[in-house]
Formats: sequence, structure tokens, C-alpha cells
Amino acid sequence: MNARKYWTPGNYIQIPLDDNRYCYGVVTVMERLAFVDYCDVKALEPDEIVALPILFEISAAKYTIKKSAWLVVGKADLNERFETKPFFYKKDIISGKYSIVDSTWLNEVPATETECRNLEKAAVWEPCHIEDRLRQHFGIQ
Repeated sequence: MNARKYWTPGNYIQIPLDDNRYCYGVVTVMERLAFVDYCDVKALEPDEIVALPILFEISAAKYTIKKSAWLVVGKADLNERFETKPFFYKKDIISGKYSIVDSTWLNEVPATETECRNLEKAAVWEPCHIEDRLRQHFGIQ
């Protein structure tokens, strides 16, 4: 199976965490996942997953689904909540200046730190870092 099949919008992935708990992410576009507010031992059906609130949406490394323990366990019809075009922020490591990036067109505009406060950082996340973030959010040690 090629990478595009893994990254088909609507595919949902199951992320195994500690104590036989699962979290779920939904592919919104190629290499971008929306993670939903769920972490428990009960496996969910597609309609249950897409009805949950979105915790965060980020870009993930291309190999995240194919080569990690994360599995595509189904496909759901995406509702309008998953058809987002989020904005991300960048901070220049030399100048310290902030900018906001449109994830669709990759346009970048100058911004203040305050304007960037509630945005995700423009980055490609590794699976282990996403798992750490989920553990932290759900209080799993």
C-alpha cells in the first residue's frame, strides 16, 4: 500500500497508549491529522470518532501511519469540522519575529506573539512526540 492510501482524508487511525488505552486521529489532508478528545480502552466506531471534539490538528511525519504502531482502522465521512484549513505560527530563531502561516496556500504574514498564542506551531511532528502530547493531555504517566 502506498503512502497516499494511508493518508486518504477520512481515514481514522488508532493510537495505542499505555494500559491498553487508545486515542484516535483522523486524516484531514495528506500528512495532517486531527486528534479527537478520547482516550480509553473501548474501541470506537467511525461515527463515534468524528462526533468527538477535536483536540488539535497538526502535520505528522509521512511515515507516521505506515511504519509506527498506528493503524488505519477505518474510514469515516468527514463532517465540516474536519474540513478545516488551520493556521499555524512560526518564530524565527534568529530574529525572534513571529509569523502566521496559512496551511492551504503556505502564505506567511508577520504577526505578534499575542496573535500566535492559540495557534499550533508550524512543524512536522514525530509519532513519539504526538504520543507524549496525548499522554500529557489525558494525564497518563
